[in-house]
Amino acid sequence: NTITNKWGEIVNSTPDNVTMRKSNCGMISFNINGKDKLLLVGGYGPTPVTTHSHSQYVPNPNDPNYCCTNEIHLMCVSSSPGQWIVPVITGTRPPPCGFFTLHTLPGNRSVMFGGVTIDETG
Repeated sequence: NTITNKWGEIVNSTPDNVTMRKSNCGMISFNINGKDKLLLVGGYGPTPVTTHSHSQYVPNPNDPNYCCTNEIHLMCVSSSPGQWIVPVITGTRPPPCGFFTLHTLPGNRSVMFGGVTIDETG
């Protein structure tokens, strides 16, 4: 809460919805039908124990304990407690990457620009 400066941990609703701990990912906020949501895309971090069949995890050839991913998670922050879910995605996912810019556009759209991927061949 940015008004009271009280922080709380975001809970994963089930083991299937676990978000990979990561950095260099993209996050946007938006509102649908009066509900505030966060969308988390991609990133780089420790290779997760629990993976999602529809996401890709490209290991760092110099340290296979870390990887880039194209995971996509959604949270309804209007509900309490907020929980991450894995949304159904139609269309083409971005490649596993990090270090990109994600920006919200009108009409509940966004644009992703830049990014770094890991070359699997080393």
